[in-house]
This record gives sequence, structure tokens and C-alpha cells, in this order.
Amino acid sequence: MATAPITTSASSPIATKRRVRRSDSFANVKLTTHEGKRVRFVDDLVRDEPAPTVIVQFMYTHCEGICYPTSQNMARVHDRLHFLMGKQVLMYSITLDPAHDTPTKLAKYRARFGDRKGWTFLTGRYDDIEELRRSMGVYDLDPIIDADRTQHAGIVTFGNDDVDRWTALPGEMPARDIAKAVLFTTRSARRR
Repeated sequence: MATAPITTSASSPIATKRRVRRSDSFANVKLTTHEGKRVRFVDDLVRDEPAPTVIVQFMYTHCEGICYPTSQNMARVHDRLHFLMGKQVLMYSITLDPAHDTPTKLAKYRARFGDRKGWTFLTGRYDDIEELRRSMGVYDLDPIIDADRTQHAGIVTFGNDDVDRWTALPGEMPARDIAKAVLFTTRSARRR
């Protein structure tokens, strides 16, 4: 039985295979913005052409612990990166309690931080958000701690799909340090 020879011409599947990116492992779930717009996480929020650097925070609007201070810190990060926000850097705050945090409640919560360009709050189905959170590695390895809403981590994940550079930092880390790290990722993407 004869087989076709393997070729590596520019038109062959081998030569045109797309490189695997970290975002390929992210759940491409459907979400709803604070404005009521339906989006897919990877297709619509992460993979713009050229891809912006995105900052992702998981939070609750009614958290009595780390969420509000982390959101305040994200506002300070936004202030430090204001010249890039909405163009090269986008921020996404995704609720962990979609049953409570409707688009209307997210819009009210967002308003507490001012009308900041490039900062979108999102909700969706609980199972989809859990799948997304886990696919991004934002969970505690101890399932008891992970299930306890009073102990969630307040981690901020950010990255750029073009350069496939992703990392996570504590959300209460000084805003200047988070902004420097985000800026490094953004500059790396612009050099490509």
C-alpha cells in the first residue's frame, strides 16, 4: 500500500499549523457584560487582532473581604496605565456569584470606581465561570478552602495572546508593581 509523501511546502498542513498558546486551554465560555452584551471569553475578549494585554480579576460585588480592596487597587492600576487603557490594555472583572451579580448590579458596582475606559465587568452561568476560573489556574488546591467564599485568593491574572505571556499576581500587591508587570507584557507584544 503506497502512502503520499510528507511535504513541508508553505501550503501543507504541517507548515501552516498554528502554534499552541496558553489561551488555548482557557474555557471559551459565554459571558454577559455589565452593559448586557453577550461575549465569548477567548474569541471576543482575549484574541483581538492584534491581541491586547488583558487583566482578569475574579470577584464578588458583595464580598466582605478582599474583593473591594482588590477592585480599588485595580482602579489604581487603571490610573497608572490610563494612556493604554481601552486600546492596548483591557481589564475584566468577572463575578464568582452570577446568581447575585446581574449585569445591572455589576454596572452599579463598576460605577463606584468611575467610568473607566477599557474596564468591563462580566457575569454568566455559574458552571461556565467555574470552568473559566479553573482553566486559568485561579483556584486553591485545597477544595475546602476553594469552596469557601470568604477565603478566595484575590489573584489578578494578566497576559497577551500574541506573545503568549501570562502570569498572575496578588491583587493587593502595590498598583505600581502590577502596572509595571502589565506594561512589560504590553511592550513585549508591541515589539513583535
